[in-house]
Amino acid sequence: MKRCEYCGRENTDDSTLCSGCGNALAVDTGVVEPPLPTEKIALLESEIEAERLRTELTHRNIAHCIISYHDSAFDGLFQLYRGWGYVEAAPQYKDTIVSILQAIREPNTEPESPSTEV
Repeated sequence: MKRCEYCGRENTDDSTLCSGCGNALAVDTGVVEPPLPTEKIALLESEIEAERLRTELTHRNIAHCIISYHDSAFDGLFQLYRGWGYVEAAPQYKDTIVSILQAIREPNTEPESPSTEV
């Protein structure tokens, strides 16, 4: 018997739609994909750096996890000597992530445009 994830109604094994609500029933392929191995790629210096990296990695569809060392019990004490946190990802993305992080950390070398106050 298949249980509808939406309404909870029991349906026959050969059903593709729920007899109660009409929603499509999940198909169990029996194939379970193992999770990709991840590793700590780089330390992050600040929350702003972490957010900029998260935005760029999401834009490039690179699976990642950003972990903060902030601990509410110690009010961020670990961040003083460990850094803000770190990024984890699959090893094949290491070079890409490191190059993105270096670009984020480079100071802006473009001259500021003069202000035109009136």
